[in-house]
Amino acid sequence: MRRLNDLDDEFEVASMQTRTAASLLREAAEKFDQLQRRLDAAVDAASVLGLRVDDTGRVSPRIMEAGDWHDPDAELIHRLPATDRDYANQLALRTFIGDNVNHRTDVDNPQQATALMLLDKLEGAENNPPNKRLYLLSVDQIGDGKAAVAIGNPDTAGHTAVLVPGVGTELHGIRGLINRASLLQDTAIQHDPTGPPVAVVAWLGYDTPSVDTDIVTAPFGGKSEAGARALDGFVDGLRTAHDGSPSHLTVIGHSYGSTGEAASTGDGLAADDMIAVGSPGMRVDSASEFNVDPRHVWAGAASDDTLVARPEENARWLTGVPLVGGWLAEGAVGIHGPGPHNPEFGANVLAVDTSGHSGYWTPNSQVLASQAAVIVGDYDAVALEHGKAP
Repeated sequence: MRRLNDLDDEFEVASMQTRTAASLLREAAEKFDQLQRRLDAAVDAASVLGLRVDDTGRVSPRIMEAGDWHDPDAELIHRLPATDRDYANQLALRTFIGDNVNHRTDVDNPQQATALMLLDKLEGAENNPPNKRLYLLSVDQIGDGKAAVAIGNPDTAGHTAVLVPGVGTELHGIRGLINRASLLQDTAIQHDPTGPPVAVVAWLGYDTPSVDTDIVTAPFGGKSEAGARALDGFVDGLRTAHDGSPSHLTVIGHSYGSTGEAASTGDGLAADDMIAVGSPGMRVDSASEFNVDPRHVWAGAASDDTLVARPEENARWLTGVPLVGGWLAEGAVGIHGPGPHNPEFGANVLAVDTSGHSGYWTPNSQVLASQAAVIVGDYDAVALEHGKAP
């Protein structure tokens, strides 16, 4: 009888072990199924993004022809969910890095160093709180490089801002742009801590004039117009991919970036608010030329931002040059149109308490707080030098 009881106990133990093993197998199968779905989604997204995907699922950039960058159909990639775009672009980034290693082209390769820096930045944020997770919405290692990195998921944010940089911003320096975007997000969340989620995109989606011989392109509109087309499609995609009710969307252009911000409005930039800081001009004569209500156009320039935003201060000495002084002075001012921070332009003029051309995101500054207030739609909290909040 005791032997029967022992056998019964052993059978019960074996039965429990079997049930436990079955449960673990089911859990593993579910996790594998979830992983498979994520990988399938990433590969599908990569295909839609125009990346090359071979039979093994290997992802690599496709060879781009010159005309491909301005193909209207390319705007469809911006309408994919942010999570899918992030998976696909990170796959492509890792493939780029791995191929350089395999082909022994990784040593003394600036593009490799930039790709590793960007991947390190992305991986370092993987365990961040949801609002501080980074999403790689686009990436391109060709030339000076381009990328769009969102802090927080723009598909689920109640407030989204897109920060557009100016001259000299290249992919190897995108950390600085991401840091500015992070300061904007932090300040916006502090302004409305119980409000909807806030996402800010560091958007280096165009070829900015470089600080070398390429600087001669800055006074002209070619790169601005190309950037405007890219920005227009990107913002449209944010609207389309957003979950539920529309996000309140703000586009912030700094320096030369504000010229592209304005040029986008020819086809209707889908923004609720536009901010220009340190702008050399927005290639229009007044705020009324935008498709955005002039009451939702905001501009500011530091009093000593004389190289870019207030060139008239530096142009005065040119008038003393014999014969051609007046012509030189006139040519140095208003290359991209009147400064939007001048009251006659018709925008709301931000009070600026920072110094220089790059101080508009100084922590705890009034102008940073005002940008954050616009992002969350608290217009009465914006410090104005001229104008009236909507």
